[in-house]
Amino acid sequence: MALNSGAHGWSPFSRRVPADDAYTAWFNANHLCAVALRAWHEAAPAARAQSHRLYLEALELEEAAAAELERLHARLLAA
Repeated sequence: MALNSGAHGWSPFSRRVPADDAYTAWFNANHLCAVALRAWHEAAPAARAQSHRLYLEALELEEAAAAELERLHARLLAA
């Protein structure tokens, strides 16, 4: 039986707040973005276009994760 409930699956019985999970998601996305940027920089000329596309995808994911973290952080500050 799960103790978690609510829109984000968090309850007072949970050990983590949604912002913790959002920070972890952003941190991981940020790391993957840095890895993709490095791979694009180091790619052979024939692979640069694909590496650039992968970097842009990673950048979009990082941006979305950052926006979610910002939204949750603002909600915590307002509470």
